[in-house]
Formats: sequence, C-alpha cells, structure tokens
Amino acid sequence: MAQDRAGRAGAAGFALLVGGLAGAALAGHWGTAAALVGAVAGAVGLAACDAVARARQRPGEIPPLWSRIAMSVALAAPLGWVAGRLGAVPLLVGVGTGLLVGLLGVRPQKVLLGPVVGLLVGLALAIWWEAPAAIVAGATVLAYRTLSALIFRDPQVSLLAERVSAADLPFVVPLAARTRYVGTGYVRDLAAAIGGDFRADAPDVGIVASFDELAGPGFDPSGVDPRVREFYEHTTRFSLDIVPEWRLWVRPGYLLYRSLVARPLGQANVPMNQRETQRGIRSRIDTISPRATASSASAAGSALSPIPTNPSTSVSTPPTGTRAEGT
Repeated sequence: MAQDRAGRAGAAGFALLVGGLAGAALAGHWGTAAALVGAVAGAVGLAACDAVARARQRPGEIPPLWSRIAMSVALAAPLGWVAGRLGAVPLLVGVGTGLLVGLLGVRPQKVLLGPVVGLLVGLALAIWWEAPAAIVAGATVLAYRTLSALIFRDPQVSLLAERVSAADLPFVVPLAARTRYVGTGYVRDLAAAIGGDFRADAPDVGIVASFDELAGPGFDPSGVDPRVREFYEHTTRFSLDIVPEWRLWVRPGYLLYRSLVARPLGQANVPMNQRETQRGIRSRIDTISPRATASSASAAGSALSPIPTNPSTSVSTPPTGTRAEGT
C-alpha cells in the first residue's frame, strides 16, 4: 500500500510539473502575467485530470484515453514553444509535431497520418489566426490523437497487471542483475544465491517440469495435443528452424534497439536475416535443482522447474525484479 501511495504521489507531482509548463507555454504569448496564470491553471487542471483518471482506473487497466490525450497535449505544448523560440513558423511546428506523434504511433498508417494532420492544423491556424507555436503543437496532438482513436479502434498494445502472492508464481525468479551486462550467466548466479545445483545444457528437459503446472481458470492442459505437452516437458528433444522475416518499417527500429539495448545487455538479440541464422544459433536449457539437505531444498523451491536460456541469441528474459510478486 505504501508503494501504491508513493506511485500516486509521484504521478500527481509529474502531472503538476507538466501541466504548469504546458500552461505557461500556451499563455506565454500574452505576457508574463498570463504565463503565470496559465502555469497555475495548467498545473491544477492536469493534476485534477490525472487524479480523476486514476480514481476511475481499475486494476490491470491503463489510464483512460482522455487522460492520456490530455497528458500528450500538455507534453507537446512546451516543445512547440521551444520550436517557436528557435524560429520555426507555426506551419513547420504543426508538420514536425505531427511527424513526431505519428512516429510514436509505430503503425505505417499512423506515421503517414501524423504529418497530414499537422499540416492541416498548421494551415488552419495560420489562415484563421496567427496562433503561437505552443498552441499549434498542442492542437496538432489533440487532433491527431482524437482522429487516430476514431480510425484505429483495435488496441495496438494491451497492458495488464495484477498483484498476486509469490506462492502463486513459483516460476517468477526474484534475482536482480548486478552488472549492466546480463547475458545468460544469471542462471548460474541464481543457483549460487539460493543454494541449488546448477547444470548447464541439461539433457532431456523442458521449459516446464510438468505441463499441468500451467493449468488455470482459462486453460485445461488435458485438452492439449500430446505433442505440445512433449515440447514443453522435453524441449531439448526438438530442433527449431528459424526463418527471420521483418517488416520494412520495423527493421530500422529493431536495428537501433539491437545496437543500443539487446547486444550491450546480452538479451533478445535475435537474427536479423537468414545469413545471420546460417552462421549458427546454439540453444540450451540450464537447470537448477535442490540440493540434498532439507534447508537448501526449501530455499530452491521456486526454481524447481528448468530455466530456459539461449547463449547465442539471448532470447530468454532475465529476472530483474527483487520481489517475487507479479506486477
């Protein structure tokens, strides 16, 4: 509960800060006094929006769309003000803002929609009113986010979170990385930390010790094809052929991610093309087993299932939390 209160306090403080900057940027065109009034109004208004949104937010849900749009507009206004101070005309601010929010939308349709909306908003405000750059930027984001929500109704990303007891998630391993490079050595480190016996490249093991462990309210393992069960319980019996196929508009983003994040971290470094695949990819499953003594067996209880790793491609996700609770 204390952690939740701290999170809400941090969100409220961030909303106050962003709202104040946005209000000052939007009203600064009319003088210092107007900027001060705008800062106070923006801070109070955005903080109130954030408080209402979080009060209505249910567990496992992201904030409602209208509150996310309000925050986006507030973030865009100061950027537009800076662009205007650097000499950018309102039309250029509109197109640039539209391009930025379009790129953040990731989808090719959204990338194309952003500059078009920015151009139309910039032209409209330039013709009917010589609007300040901050207002052009905010109006562009407001128009784009609203239009995008009406056109693209299917959710692009679904975020769910639920706090549960650590006993209900024995496969969540609470081990924090000690260095900037994670790789696959964290499995050996985990064995040393919990007092278990580590074995690299264990034979005839699977992703889970028993497929029945995956049973839940929405899933009955008994209805699954036996070959699927065998794959999960005896993964090392299978070989996997990889044929990488990337959409053209995704490739630049992944190349940037791989260079800046995946390779330095030693994780999620998947092949980019068939040539990289043909150079060879070696996968293995490392296991941690409880030792013979009762005390060490108890300590290793949450790691009885084999832990998959892949030293070549590093596609396994390391445990990075310090608690076993799911969030």
